[in-house]
Amino acid sequence: MSDPPRVCDPLRVRVDPAMSLVTGRDCADEDGNRHPDQGEVCNGRDDNCNAGVDEDFRGGPCGTGALGVCGAGVNQCSGGRLTCVATVTVGARAETCNGLDDDCDGSIDEGVVTGASCRITDGPTAPTSPCREGRLACLAGREVCVNPNLRDERCNGLDDDCDGLIDEAPEADRACTLAGAAARCMAGACAVVNCERGLGDCDRNTVNGCEADLASDRSHCGGCGSVCAGRCTNGWCDTDRQELVAGRAHTCAARGRGSVVCWGSNATGQIGDGRGGMDATARRPTAAVGVTSAVGLGAGGGTLARLAMGRAMGWGYATLLPADLGLNDVVAVGGDCTARANGDISCWDGSGFRALAPLGEVRSLAGASCALQGAGAVRCRTTGDPRSPWALVALPSLATEVCAGDGYACALTVDRRLWCWGDNSLGQLGDGTTVTRGGPGAVPLPGEVVGMGCGARHACAVQGDGAVYCWGDDSSGQLGQGFPVPYREMPLLVSFRTTVPAAGLACGAAHSCARLRDGRVYCWGANEEGQSATGPTPSRPEPVAWMGTDPEWHRALTGRAAGMIETSIGSHRGDEHRSLCRGERAERSAPRRGAQGDMAGARPPGRGGDGRGVPR
Repeated sequence: MSDPPRVCDPLRVRVDPAMSLVTGRDCADEDGNRHPDQGEVCNGRDDNCNAGVDEDFRGGPCGTGALGVCGAGVNQCSGGRLTCVATVTVGARAETCNGLDDDCDGSIDEGVVTGASCRITDGPTAPTSPCREGRLACLAGREVCVNPNLRDERCNGLDDDCDGLIDEAPEADRACTLAGAAARCMAGACAVVNCERGLGDCDRNTVNGCEADLASDRSHCGGCGSVCAGRCTNGWCDTDRQELVAGRAHTCAARGRGSVVCWGSNATGQIGDGRGGMDATARRPTAAVGVTSAVGLGAGGGTLARLAMGRAMGWGYATLLPADLGLNDVVAVGGDCTARANGDISCWDGSGFRALAPLGEVRSLAGASCALQGAGAVRCRTTGDPRSPWALVALPSLATEVCAGDGYACALTVDRRLWCWGDNSLGQLGDGTTVTRGGPGAVPLPGEVVGMGCGARHACAVQGDGAVYCWGDDSSGQLGQGFPVPYREMPLLVSFRTTVPAAGLACGAAHSCARLRDGRVYCWGANEEGQSATGPTPSRPEPVAWMGTDPEWHRALTGRAAGMIETSIGSHRGDEHRSLCRGERAERSAPRRGAQGDMAGARPPGRGGDGRGVPR
């Protein structure tokens, strides 16, 4: 056995002892794979000890991964690593329509357009349709005849996408984008379906969509065509005198321009549209025909309107259209009653007037039950006899408003406190008891009261902070608590599920409504005849926003909060005139500062119709 080759340092030559020959210079004695007779490989080293690294490396063929001819390549050594380099130069070949990347730029059939005219022979379009005219184009590796003008369907009465259909939905509807509006394609043109809240399409021009800002536009304040002579704020005209009144099962609103709309029961023509009948109702605001200058309203069994020049019109009680009542100096209306400048008070029943005892100067009426005089005194009748005198109510201070219910009454005084008296069998006095009170007692409310309303046997108040409280009868859910109970003796807070405060309220026989400061109106309680306008249900025990964005509803209620709180109900039965004390509300008017008058010792109205109190 021969000895292994020995390494001769520092010459670093390889010596074969057996042959006594030097076979060459060695570049790494410790690495048996690196020596002069070793073949060079691509690894970033000098494998054959000739002072060169990866020199004269010859790589074999390889594939680059590209499609077709672009995938051919050869291995090259760079940095000690093999790299497959394409053998075809980018752009060396022209691209053709074959589904391949002929010019090796990474795209297939790009830019291949012959542009030659052709005719489309298949598809749903008619043989003579423009959709048949086409140009040759490369699609999916083959030349096909296509329509160069093909595009998404538009609303223009044409078959834009050449599918045989014109303006088909939903594509054409999506193409209709109008400012502030939801739109649809109709008859080849975009049409407004509805406007965003607070906007209106008042010029009926679909090009500009819903262009009117109903919250501030004086020409369309609260609704298209509702002109405001003052400042329009949140859809309410600051100069409008708005009044909302409620009869037994109908409601009316006097708009700022003097027209009147009503809704609810129309059994005796109390809507004023010329129709009537036992089952007649109006569940949307309906114009009272011919009323154009109303400045005050009353509602009982029928409807009264005080006109700008002191005249009065009435409808209902089988008078199906508003009729002039022949009075020239009317200063107030309430329920079915009128007060004239000379102090005469009379109540209308459709066939004529029944006079009550004269009173002198009258600011407003709560039907036939109570009246507010100019100095802030409140007087109420004590019996059902039309000749019954008006007794002074001993309030602690001057009054600004008065309302009357079924055997009870309430007054708001200048110090923003609420006082009630009379029947309390269902807690309608709000004092925590069911004990009838012969004189005014304070209603325990947490804040200053700015408005109130009397229903038949329930009452509500709105505070300066916008909170609404109700108490008394709740058999129809008129207290707005979400679940009706027989009655409540103490004021309960009504929740509207919004942070927007209330600005005013109104009470009917067994329903209530409140207007918020943003213009929305919520109602709750009885709705058998649509008097709450909250849908087809007979009652709503919690507030429901009924005005929504309907411009007609908005126009029907355009006005200030002061008028929204005026509500009245009443009745006439047979030949005997009965005081209209079911939810009647007098117009709100500020008293004059000065002589308070003698308010001591007055006998206030009590219960029943037997001569001992406010008659029913």
